[in-house]
Amino acid sequence: DLELELHSRDGRHLNVRVIGEAVRDDMGRVSRIQGAFQDVTEIRRAQRERRDLALRLQQTLESMSDAVLMFDPAWRVVFLNPMGERLLHRSRADLLGQVVWEECREAAGSTFQVEYERAVRTRSRVQFVEYFPPLETWFDVTAYPTDDGLVVYFRDVTARRE
Repeated sequence: DLELELHSRDGRHLNVRVIGEAVRDDMGRVSRIQGAFQDVTEIRRAQRERRDLALRLQQTLESMSDAVLMFDPAWRVVFLNPMGERLLHRSRADLLGQVVWEECREAAGSTFQVEYERAVRTRSRVQFVEYFPPLETWFDVTAYPTDDGLVVYFRDVTARRE
């Protein structure tokens, strides 16, 4: 069972899957090979496009001037961009895979949790400005529910509030 890259006589590039199995005679010798040859070029092209799109999306989110934080349905942190690390004073290595309400207990029960849960429950965008005492920071927050959880964009608006 192999995947190979081939070039046809007319110059086309193909990705193929070749599956083969030896058929043995009564003496155990290979008498023939049987199998299949499948063109998987379109499947591999679509996978490359999906991978390239995911990479572009990640690069975009990484370079945004807004902080971006993503949660899965169990409220585990699945993404935090560099601006998010700066504003939260936490590294993504510490937060990724952690349940936000356990890792950041000061946010549990706060407006942040209430609004995030409302966004997920109502499947609608929420936007609010809230002060977070542990960081002495006002945040302007917009949260969008997705099929995979919740995406949160936020920025420090402390100077504007003051």
